[in-house]
Amino acid sequence: MASGMDFSKLQNAPRLLIEADLQPIQGTRFQPTGFPDLGAATYTLHDGTEMLLVESPQSMANRLEEVCWDRGASTPVKELHELAYVQVKIGNKFLTSSWLESHRLASAFIKDSTHANGKGMVEFFCEEFSLRKNKPLDWALIYRKIFSLDPMCLLHGVFFADKKWPGQPKVPRALSAFIEAADVMRAQSGGVKKDDVSHKTEEGQKAAEGYGHVPFPRTEFTAKRITAYFHIDLRQIRSYGLSPEATNLLIALALFKIRMWLDSDMVLRTNCKFSLEDGIRFKEPKDYQLPELGALIEALKNSIKQCKSLFSSVPTTVTWSPKPVTVELPPDLPASLAIPESLADHCRVETKKAKSGEKKVIVFEGPMDNEDLEVLKAANPDQETLHKAFGKLLEASRKVYGEESDSEEEPT
Repeated sequence: MASGMDFSKLQNAPRLLIEADLQPIQGTRFQPTGFPDLGAATYTLHDGTEMLLVESPQSMANRLEEVCWDRGASTPVKELHELAYVQVKIGNKFLTSSWLESHRLASAFIKDSTHANGKGMVEFFCEEFSLRKNKPLDWALIYRKIFSLDPMCLLHGVFFADKKWPGQPKVPRALSAFIEAADVMRAQSGGVKKDDVSHKTEEGQKAAEGYGHVPFPRTEFTAKRITAYFHIDLRQIRSYGLSPEATNLLIALALFKIRMWLDSDMVLRTNCKFSLEDGIRFKEPKDYQLPELGALIEALKNSIKQCKSLFSSVPTTVTWSPKPVTVELPPDLPASLAIPESLADHCRVETKKAKSGEKKVIVFEGPMDNEDLEVLKAANPDQETLHKAFGKLLEASRKVYGEESDSEEEPT
C-alpha cells in the first residue's frame, strides 16, 4: 500500500459515517452556537430527551476548511500547498481565497474579479462550464472544471446562484458534520462590564457605546453526552465521474480534514473547547478505521501528484477591484466631515457638478458593514442628518455586495 491508505476498502461503500464523543477540556459547561432571533437551538426527542445543537453543519464546514489554511501566511497549510484553489488579490496584496469565502468559487469577491486572461469571472465561468440559456447543464464538464479550479468545492458544495450564470449550477455537500449534545440542562450565569472611570452613564454617554457598568446574563449548558458526527457521501463523490485518482484525492482530502480537526484543539468559542473522550467510531462501514494523520498526508501527497495535470493552476489568481458606492450628502453639511483614519483608504468625500451648482457625495469603495457605519457615526457625533446618509451608504453597499459575510447560514 504505497500511498499509505487502502482505497479499495471503500470502493463498494455508499458512505462513511463517523462519530466521536467529546468533553469540555475543563469543567462541565460549554457555550453552543447561537442563531439570530432564536438563540441556542434546543429540541426534544420523542422519548423526552432534551437535545442541543452545539455546532451547525454550515459552521462545521467552516471549521473543516479552516484547518486547511494558514492564516498567518495567507496560504494553504504545507500539506496542501500543491492543491488547486483560487486566490483573490487587490493590486498585489492578498485579499481572500475560495477556501475562506462562505460561497467558495461563487463568492462575490471572485465573481466580481478579473481573471489573468483579462476576462471577468462571470464570463470566465460561463465559458468554462459551457453555460448557455435554454441549454441543459453539462454536469460532467462542470464537475471536471470545478475540480480543476478548487477540488474542495466538490466536498463542501458550491452554488452559482447569480442569474448571470444560466442554469445556476449547484453542487450539494458531499462532506458534512455537526455536533449534538444529549440530556442537556441550562447553566445560567452572568457578569458585569466594569467602567472604572464612569460608574454611571451620563448625558451623551450611553451603555450601548460602552460607558458605565453594564451587567449581562449568560446561558451555557451541561450535557450527559456530546457527540461530533461526520458524513462523507462516497456515492455522490463517485457520481462526479472523475478519474479514480481524482476520486481518491477527494476521499483522502475529506478524511484529512476530519482527522486534522479531531487532532486539533477543537476550539469553537471562548467557552466551548473540547477534547476527545472515547476515541473515534465508524458506524458505516463498521470494519473501517480512520487512518492516522501520517498515512493521510502520504495518501494526499501521492494523490495530488497524480492529479497535478488536472489542475488549472496552483493557485488560480484573480484580481478584485472594489466598486465605489456613492450617496449624496445633505446640503447643510458641517464644515468638516470627519473620515476616521481606519477608513481613509475606503471612504472619501467628493464634490460633483450638479444642475444647481455643486453637490457633495460620500464614496465608499468595497463592502461596508455595520462596524464601518458605527465608526463613521462615532467620528461625527450628534449629526443625525449625516448619520442617516451613512445608513443609506450601508444600504447601497449591501445592494451591491450582498450580505453573505454577515450570515452564518449558507445556501449549500
